[in-house]
Amino acid sequence: MSVHNNKETFNRAMMLHKVCSMLGWGENPKEIVDKVNQLRRGLPKEDEFIALSVWMGKCSLIHKLDQEQFPSLSPKSYQVPDLFALYDFNGKNVPVLVEVKTTSDVKLEPFSNAYHHRLVNYANMLGLPLLVAWRIEKLNLWCLFDLERMTKKQTAFHIDFQTAMNNSLLGILLDDVIITINKGTQVFIKIKKVPGTELRDKTGKLRKFEGIGQDIAWLSPEGQRISTHSALAKFLNYAFHLVENDVTDIEDERYVTLTFYTTENENIFAHQLLGPLLLGSRAVNREFSWLDALKQKTFRMDYQHMRNAASKGVKNGVISMIIRQKPAIFPKFLES
Repeated sequence: MSVHNNKETFNRAMMLHKVCSMLGWGENPKEIVDKVNQLRRGLPKEDEFIALSVWMGKCSLIHKLDQEQFPSLSPKSYQVPDLFALYDFNGKNVPVLVEVKTTSDVKLEPFSNAYHHRLVNYANMLGLPLLVAWRIEKLNLWCLFDLERMTKKQTAFHIDFQTAMNNSLLGILLDDVIITINKGTQVFIKIKKVPGTELRDKTGKLRKFEGIGQDIAWLSPEGQRISTHSALAKFLNYAFHLVENDVTDIEDERYVTLTFYTTENENIFAHQLLGPLLLGSRAVNREFSWLDALKQKTFRMDYQHMRNAASKGVKNGVISMIIRQKPAIFPKFLES
């Protein structure tokens, strides 16, 4: 649909044009549009990291830092990071600055020497460590590393994916863990067919029907049934959206039974459950507000309950390991 066919969008565009003209910004509208799109992509990731920090329960304070700074020459020497945060590390409050970056794949653009220098100047002025929160959209993955892990090559500072992940601080600062769901973990759904609603293909394979749910249950790889209303079953319900699983169907005269099951041991980071647990089905929709969801406290499970459910999964044989990752190089600001 064109702008002219959408009256509301057209009116908003006219209003924006008038405001830009009044402020003297009308000479290069494409530059303004590009900047707005950049903010639309970037700001939600700051909000997502704020939501992640709050959900994981180790953050007593986090807020955005004003990007507009004075005097006018100060941006040549200082770069204000995106966030200030206060994390609980072994019972001690640790203040940090956080610069948020997002990429579609596992390559982070190098920090220019000037940009890196401005960030360091600001952090040193306040005497605070500066961390980089890197969101990799393709993998639905966050990584949090100390700026000191970046190395200078010629005129810019670089870090590769492996180095960033090996030195991630999400485990020690936010209590993030890697959860291994065992091969053969499954959920079956038994559905009673409504007579006369069946649609089959030429081979007789059932393709469509109406049915009434009769039973649903989670099973461990050893066949141990897990209570449908338990926290572990709730955890698995969300975790199965993040892991590879296969499905089989068995039909008899009255019922169709669908079984979804893991074909390999599946590893997930606990932080990857933020979207499903906070947003539910909205996690696949890009047009939502992380902060609005956070304010409404719509978490389907808080982080500690999720961690407790995962621990019960170890006893049930559903989960084989829960690992809290430590950085390969322990940061100096946490040593004292």
